[in-house]
Amino acid sequence: MAVVLVSTTSYVLQGDGVSTSYNVPLSWTPTTATILSQSVPLTGVATTNVTGITIQPYTAVIAFTPFTGQIQLVVSYDPPQYELQNPAQQPAFQSVVVPNPAPGANVSVTVPLNTQWTLRSIYVGLTTSATVGNRYLGVLIKDAAGNIMSQTFSGHTQAAGAIGVYTFGQGLTATTVDDVYFTAAMPTIVVGVGYTVEIQAVGIQAGDQISTYTLGVEATVVL
Repeated sequence: MAVVLVSTTSYVLQGDGVSTSYNVPLSWTPTTATILSQSVPLTGVATTNVTGITIQPYTAVIAFTPFTGQIQLVVSYDPPQYELQNPAQQPAFQSVVVPNPAPGANVSVTVPLNTQWTLRSIYVGLTTSATVGNRYLGVLIKDAAGNIMSQTFSGHTQAAGAIGVYTFGQGLTATTVDDVYFTAAMPTIVVGVGYTVEIQAVGIQAGDQISTYTLGVEATVVL
């Protein structure tokens, strides 16, 4: 099936008589989605029943009885949020909050389907255990094939038994406050579907904890 974006919640779907689902791109992550209406096919066979809808990050997967021709589909999202009127020209600023990893593990986030991010800022904490050794915290970016695109470190050495709160962003300079709060410059990088943005603590120990990993991105829906 092909999709043409008609408005913020209305889509024209082209059936091929075989496909049974379609991913409707969203510029946010809803909890539920509801089919408000679906028109009789403009052409083709009128077998257009929606059989289910599954919410995934930044995507609503809508299942159909296979059909041919075109139908217009109107979808409502709950809770109400914005959709991009023109995804190619109006990127929306978003905060992407990543769950904490297990102790002793680095953490990464993958750019979801139908999405492109321009990275603007990264905020993250690192609490180190009593295990002796230095840790060096940085941001590692890989493309969808796993190739390293960028590796940026804060320049700070964090010892055992310490708390570090790091902010990376464009235009920042390296600063330290109370040997706890650190800032570092980060280049503007555009990442596409399947790219990963990883917080990498070199020298991480089993009891160390990375937390509050939050990205500030300009998100563009890619159809």
